[in-house]
Amino acid sequence: MAALLALPGLNQMSILAGGRGWPFTLALALCCAFLCLTVRVPARRALGAPGFLIVATLVSYLIIGIIVLLLADEGLHPSNYTMPLRVGLAILLIVATAIGASAMLQRIEVESLLRGVLVVLAAACIIILLTPWLQRYYIISNSRLPTIWASTLEGRFTGSFVNPNYASAIASYAVAISLSLLYGGRYRTLAGPVALLGSVAAFLTFSRTGIVALALVFIFFLGLSMSRFLFRKVFSGWVLAAIVLIAGAFVLAIANLDYLSEHFIFDTGRRKRVNLGDSVVDFYGQRLALWSNGLSQIAESPLFGHGITLFHSLKNADGCKMSEACGVHNAYLMLWGEAGILPPTLLLLFIGSLLWRWWMLPRSVAANAGASCVLVIATWCLTQDDTPYYIGSGFMIGLVCAVMAHAARESRGPRPARTLQPSSASIRTEAGGITPSGAG
Repeated sequence: MAALLALPGLNQMSILAGGRGWPFTLALALCCAFLCLTVRVPARRALGAPGFLIVATLVSYLIIGIIVLLLADEGLHPSNYTMPLRVGLAILLIVATAIGASAMLQRIEVESLLRGVLVVLAAACIIILLTPWLQRYYIISNSRLPTIWASTLEGRFTGSFVNPNYASAIASYAVAISLSLLYGGRYRTLAGPVALLGSVAAFLTFSRTGIVALALVFIFFLGLSMSRFLFRKVFSGWVLAAIVLIAGAFVLAIANLDYLSEHFIFDTGRRKRVNLGDSVVDFYGQRLALWSNGLSQIAESPLFGHGITLFHSLKNADGCKMSEACGVHNAYLMLWGEAGILPPTLLLLFIGSLLWRWWMLPRSVAANAGASCVLVIATWCLTQDDTPYYIGSGFMIGLVCAVMAHAARESRGPRPARTLQPSSASIRTEAGGITPSGAG
C-alpha cells in the first residue's frame, strides 16, 4: 500500500485532474503510521547506520531551519508554507518503509521484494508513456491546475506527476532495480522489458539530470559486468549487450538533445512548446549561476544558515515559476543555506556510507540495487532541491536502507552454535591417563 501511494504519484495526479491531492497524502501518512505502530522490527535492524544518518539529516534540517527562521523574525515562504509537514512526512515514510521492508525480508527473498516494487515502478512508467492522452484531461481541468506548473506540462512527458523531473526520477529507479535483477539472473522476463520501458520513459521527460542519472547507472552495471568477465571468467553476454545498446542510445540522445526537443513534441491543445530549447551547456550554465548565487549567500551564515524555505527562492535570482525567483536547485546547497553545515554533512555521510558498504560487501542483487539507487539519489540531489524529502525518493531511501542492512546480515551468515570446550587442565589430565575426580 505504501508503494502504491508513494511511487506512481497518485497525489500529484489528483492535483492535476481535480486540484486536490491531500487525500492521497493523508492516506500515505496513515499507512506509514500503521506500519510504525504495528510492525515489530527494531528500527536499528531496519535502518542500519545509513538510515539513522538520513533521518538525522532531515531532523536537523527541520529543527535548525525553523529555529534560525524564528530568530531572524521571518516567516515561511508563501509558496512553501507546508515545508515542515513535507519533511515530517518524509521522515515517517523512510522509517516506515524500512521497517516494512525489513519485516518482509524475514519472510521472502530480497529478489521477490524488489520484484514487487518493480511492478509498481513499471506501472508508473506506463502512466508516463500515456502522457499525451492523460494531458487532455489535465488541460480540461486547467482552471484548477496550480499555475506554477502549467508551463511544465507542455511538450514533455510527465505522466501522473506535476513535474517531468519527478517522472524521470521514478523511471531511473525502475531502471536501476531492473538491471540489478538482470545482473543477478532473476526475473529476467520482467526486468528486461521494464529496463527498456523505464529508459524510454526517462528519455521522453527530456530531463537532463535524468539522462545523467541513467548514464551513471548503466556505467555502474557495465563496470560490474566487465569485472565479472575479467576477474571471474564468467561472461553475462545478454546483460552486457543490453547495457551497451541502451547506453549507446543515450549517448546519441545527449549529443542531439536540441534536435530531438524540436521534433519529439506533441500538441497539448494550446501551443507546441518544449522546455528543452536551450543546450546542455546553457542549462548547466544557468545552474552554475544559481549555485554561485547560493554560495555567496551561504558565506554570510555558513554554520547555521538563513532559515527553512529561504533557499527555495533565492534573492537576486531570475524567475523560474511565473514571477517567483528560482531556488538554488541543489539539495546539498539548499540544506547548507537554510540550516547550516550539519544537514548536508550528514547527507553526504549517508550517501558515502551506503557506497562504502556496497564496496565492502560481496556482490549480490540486494547490494547492487542499493548502490545503483543511491547513485540516482546523489545525482538528483545535485539539481533538485526537494530530493531528500520528496515522497518517491523517501520510499526508495527507506527501501535501500532495509535492503543494504539485509545484505550486510546475509554476508555475515548464521552465527555458529556455541559448544562447550574442555579446559586445558582436563586435557592435560586425560592425556596422562588420570581421570579428574568429581571433587576436583
